Amino acid sequence: MATALPTLPADVTDAQDAVAAVAADLARIDTVARHAIEAARSGEAGPDGPGLLHVLIDAATERPEYTDRLIRDELVTLLVAGHETTATTLTWLYLLLDRNPAAREQALTAGVDGSPQRRQAIQALVHETLRLYPSAWILPRHATEDDTLAGYAVEAGTDILVCPYLTHRDPELWPDPEHFAPRRFTTPDGRPSHPGAYFPFGIGPRACLGVQFALRESTVLLEHLLPAYSLAFSSTPTKAVYGITVRPDGPTPATLLPQS
Repeated sequence: MATALPTLPADVTDAQDAVAAVAADLARIDTVARHAIEAARSGEAGPDGPGLLHVLIDAATERPEYTDRLIRDELVTLLVAGHETTATTLTWLYLLLDRNPAAREQALTAGVDGSPQRRQAIQALVHETLRLYPSAWILPRHATEDDTLAGYAVEAGTDILVCPYLTHRDPELWPDPEHFAPRRFTTPDGRPSHPGAYFPFGIGPRACLGVQFALRESTVLLEHLLPAYSLAFSSTPTKAVYGITVRPDGPTPATLLPQS
């Protein structure tokens, strides 16, 4: 896990250069965010009308805690945590369907459009994708008190890395763990009962606040996309790359094919 963690650019050679590199990246982010906030504040709306950024700006007129800094932080959090993660998950899902085309048909034939049965089957596609490629593949945690973990003494103040990616592929928890099998999440006793066996959004009081948003967003998109289109990939990745998220190791060009 540690060797796969993101590193600074190769041309960064000392601490001072590292600080400067990070500061430059943050400055670029701040510039983009500032322009977006100014455009929204001036009344500029997107093609579908006002968005969440406008809601935040409107809230600032009544709630003094909604400073420009807080609005900037909310915007960047939404883009980083609520955009790339969902997009990457759907990319992996379609790559998995490309290798397992029967899974798409099973989801669509589980029920008619809009039925609870189809929605459950589509949600199972999402859950099985998140099992194999969890958006948050590694989670840092901080021990606030002494404890024992799997027989190892953990002192208070210790930083711990928890890895859903490895847990979700543990054969002692998940039979045939490398196999894409969405029915694990629709079949009784198809998934482990232990609550720590599946946690793509973390677990406990520090779990991701956006879990329901992400699942709902992915499900709604797939309810519209799966029946109407399929994807034909020009090339597919050979492996995964581990950064902030788990993503394919290269471009995944594809053709969108309408379904009759």
